[in-house]
Amino acid sequence: MMGTLRKQHGRYLMILMIGSQLSWGQVLKPDRTVRYAGRMDYDSYFGFYPTLSASLTIDSLREFTAYASYYTNPAFFGLEAGVSVGFSTARRNWSVTPGVGLVSGSLFVSEQPFTMAEGFVGTLTIQHEGPLGFIQGYSGYYGAWKRLTPWTYDFLFCSIQAGRYVSKYWRFGLVYEQLANVRLPRNRFDTTEFSVPRLGLATEVYLPNKFTAQAMGGWTRNDDQRLFFRIGISRSL
Repeated sequence: MMGTLRKQHGRYLMILMIGSQLSWGQVLKPDRTVRYAGRMDYDSYFGFYPTLSASLTIDSLREFTAYASYYTNPAFFGLEAGVSVGFSTARRNWSVTPGVGLVSGSLFVSEQPFTMAEGFVGTLTIQHEGPLGFIQGYSGYYGAWKRLTPWTYDFLFCSIQAGRYVSKYWRFGLVYEQLANVRLPRNRFDTTEFSVPRLGLATEVYLPNKFTAQAMGGWTRNDDQRLFFRIGISRSL
């Protein structure tokens, strides 16, 4: 039983990480070109997971992005692939980015083989950029297509991030993230175990040669951990 709960908490943290790594530092740019980026993250619970993305500027206020992330932990491996469209205001201080995607693997059901398109995800990011700092809200709904077992769940993930620009190469802020179950399987009512919060500090540093480094750490709550950390590095190609 405890092993199953640990795997289920691992899925919560995986989804939590997906949302934060896609939303942190998401800023539209005015160049009318296709931009590619690669990213590698390491989490204290998960291990390594790479992400690739491609962005196309539609016009000065809209941008289309496609992405794919692969999670390598055998206990909850899987692939998330999706698209989003970002809309910004004329002054470019506000942006809204809705997105949709498919999830494949064994993320929603324990102990199953890799399943293509086992679930879907819908996301929404809202961000405000000011001269001194930023604030960003993110939400994502992760749903399974089928109720295959009593351990099949849907999740709602929400986060809020606020930070300050220390310089043009460095920003620093607070992050709070919360993941909760929103559709229990049939005959399941024990909702208290389905909640994983994270509260911490986050920083992002812009490096030479189009590299960017991120780090996050702080408090969490699950069976195995009370503290967490995550580091990542990305590069525009």
